[in-house]
Amino acid sequence: MKDFLFSTEEFAAAALKERSADSEIFAGETIRQFEGEWGTLLVTEDCYTQYQPYEDGERLFIVLGGPLYTGPESEGFLSAVPRLMGDWENIDFSRHFDGPFALLKVNKEEKRMDCVTDLLSFIPVYRAEREGQLLLSSHVDLLADAAGEREKRDAVSELDFVLHGAVTYPYTAYENIRQVSPGTIHTIDKNTADISGRTWWLPEEILRYTSIGEAADDLRNTVETYVNRVTEKESSVAHFISGGEDSRTIAGLIPDHLHKDSFVFLDDLNLEGKIAKKSAAIYGSNFHFYARDPLHYLYILPGSSELVGSGSEYKHAHTYGFHEKAGLNKYPVVLGGLFSDALLKGARIRKIRGSKKFPFLPDIKDSFYTVNKEAGVDIFREEVMKALRKRREDHYHTIKEMRPESAKEWFQMWPASMNMNIPNLHVNRRLFCSYEPFMANGVVKISASVPQSWKMNRKLFHRAFKPYLKPAWWLWHSDGRFPYFSRYANIMPQLFVWMYMNLAVKTGRIKGHQGPFAHWDTIFSSEAFRQTKEEYLNYGGVLPQTLKSNHPFSSIFESDQLEPQQKINLLQVLHHHKTDG
Repeated sequence: MKDFLFSTEEFAAAALKERSADSEIFAGETIRQFEGEWGTLLVTEDCYTQYQPYEDGERLFIVLGGPLYTGPESEGFLSAVPRLMGDWENIDFSRHFDGPFALLKVNKEEKRMDCVTDLLSFIPVYRAEREGQLLLSSHVDLLADAAGEREKRDAVSELDFVLHGAVTYPYTAYENIRQVSPGTIHTIDKNTADISGRTWWLPEEILRYTSIGEAADDLRNTVETYVNRVTEKESSVAHFISGGEDSRTIAGLIPDHLHKDSFVFLDDLNLEGKIAKKSAAIYGSNFHFYARDPLHYLYILPGSSELVGSGSEYKHAHTYGFHEKAGLNKYPVVLGGLFSDALLKGARIRKIRGSKKFPFLPDIKDSFYTVNKEAGVDIFREEVMKALRKRREDHYHTIKEMRPESAKEWFQMWPASMNMNIPNLHVNRRLFCSYEPFMANGVVKISASVPQSWKMNRKLFHRAFKPYLKPAWWLWHSDGRFPYFSRYANIMPQLFVWMYMNLAVKTGRIKGHQGPFAHWDTIFSSEAFRQTKEEYLNYGGVLPQTLKSNHPFSSIFESDQLEPQQKINLLQVLHHHKTDG
């Protein structure tokens, strides 16, 4: 299923639908309803047809997302459900459902509902209350509609989102809605009108490997197994291709006997696209290039913002609009490479200054970084900033109890909603049959079980997937590296490529936008952006009260205190205010 909305309110399907009538997440969807004395559950159907709702006279079982069912090979999912529900208290969910998921189990006689979140809450779940009733949902705005919280925006959370691209867990964009914890069985007992939780997994800092080679072998086997299992019954699959190494790895992992179609969406067939095209040819994949309008990321703001929900960056909805145009929704399997950087390459380990400006230099950890380092803009009221810092510090200390040495890294990964890139998954899984090998349970557990030094400079990733990079050993990465070789072997080649690229841009030999995503300068300078900005300034909502008195809200977009990407986040917040009515 795509999304769900649960309430302890009895036989309330009609009422919930009415309260959620304006929600885009239900618009045009096939809604299945289940209700009784235990409460009410609404779910929307998706393309993962192997997970149809299971219902008998006593129980109801729902799966969200498209995890791999990894029970006994001779046992199909539907035939396994009675056994799973009968052995519920002893299940290691990570051994039965691999990848992003949320599970719902209703015991009708006992009037109890269990909601199980995955290892990192790749699929987040939110809770609220309304007139003594408990509500849960997989979409924060849908829940806000059902709970009557739509107009109760949280000013601190919205400022948090503008500055950091995410809302600090467990808070949300709404004052009275919270995200529930990852790796937990959340039990709602209608008889007591209470919700309780039992944690079944935490990313505790326990190093389980004695050598990087051992960890790399496990990692490679984990991802190979995931890809083989998800494609074993298919004749053709789709995957995304780019100028990078993750997409090459995925292309190499796909079994050779399958028909492969690779897709890339760009403003034009630039350097990124040309490298991607060569990569597709090397790996025997049919290359499909789709051109974007230069203002594409402005035009998709309304639709993709509604899809990901308040507090999630819409700009990661790279496939939005192309799911039908490119026919992604017709494939049984679409493979991506999301979260490889975060889980395996230390992307959330803060590096010393200069790492981005001079990419040929090795990564060196910044030991002096703090989680509130970026929250230093001075146009916002001190009491609001103080409340924001307190939330982030509280979350940091929660992580530090689990991971004393790597708390700053996992601050942005537990739960996954703290990682600004996760909306990419939220969009894709709602639009087509998306599968992410680097989000397999084994990958998450390995990431939690190795030292940071193995992740940095691609050491673990390179050791694990070098065999799959070999076919394209001579093809450079769009950042100037040769992925088949180690980080240190790439220092001089990447330096020369970096110097050449900079010189070519300055002399005009290379013109135009060469990257994979939006060219924000083009968008910011457009008349369409100016008109959108002026319109949206009328929907400030609670944000003006976060500003100091000498900073009028009408001039916030002109402030040099906000980075360009923070202004995009601001525009998205104002869009949500507009839809609030």
